[in-house]
Amino acid sequence: MTHLADVHGTTPSSLAEDATTKTAHIRHRREEENLPLFGELVEHADQYELRYHEHEDARNIELFFDLFFVAIFSTFTKNHEINSTESLSSYAVYFGVIWASWLQVCLYDVRFGCDSIFERFTKAVQMCMFIGFASSTGCLTMDSAENAKKNQGQLSGFESLNVLMIISRALFALQYGVALVLISRKHKPAKSPLIITTGMYALAALIYTFLFKFLLMDKANENGFYGYYAIIAFELFVMSLVAYRYPCVSFRGTHMHKRLMVLTLMILGEGIIVCAFSFAKISSKTGWTANSFGQALCVILSIVSILPITNPRCIAN
Repeated sequence: MTHLADVHGTTPSSLAEDATTKTAHIRHRREEENLPLFGELVEHADQYELRYHEHEDARNIELFFDLFFVAIFSTFTKNHEINSTESLSSYAVYFGVIWASWLQVCLYDVRFGCDSIFERFTKAVQMCMFIGFASSTGCLTMDSAENAKKNQGQLSGFESLNVLMIISRALFALQYGVALVLISRKHKPAKSPLIITTGMYALAALIYTFLFKFLLMDKANENGFYGYYAIIAFELFVMSLVAYRYPCVSFRGTHMHKRLMVLTLMILGEGIIVCAFSFAKISSKTGWTANSFGQALCVILSIVSILPITNPRCIAN
């Protein structure tokens, strides 16, 4: 028996160890394949240091979410002609709303983004929210006389937009609340900034609820939605101040500049598509003239002049 074991170079004990190692390897691989409920929101956190996950480029789920932004922006641009002061005002409000919502999703993702069941759930809700933004573009107007014509019990474009803003801010509060629970236990200095951020989004959700209830449903006053500017400015100011005051939750070392660069390129690409479509319609009716050629040249030069801004070094600085 011993002679046979020596010939094959194995012993019963070594075979048992190999089987145990293989079983442990299989178990570890299956654990990696299973999505965690929340996952590790940061790479490392202890009493002295908080370090984010390092990503050189945007993750696939982040790029997919950026496509949702560009898609709804394209839908609004095609369905919303700017031919009056009211249409220009509603265009400005709408773009500010969707851009601020995208930016604040991005501010969370570049710091605490982690593939998990919770993240996929929140991303699904946010994508549904952006589809809701797109569906409200057809009836988005600041003309109170036109809004007064809507049937009783139906929501106008701005009313639907306001409901979506309430949901989005409540979701942001939930996300930062989860980060507060999971991170502050390991890194105490992160507790205060996360409490401030969670409270700020909860307060914003309440303010949007106030706008919906008292300025819109009761008084049908669309001008109350100019309060969007104040709320968005307040949110961005608080986020910037918290990141500056508490270095542990700052954006240093994140791929924030890459996200801005990618979105800028997507918007420029969408602008080129819209311009090409417009010039094709013009040329089909009147042909190419010196005036239309000059307009096309100005559009192209404007887009080319913006391209250097998308340089990663420029955005990072």
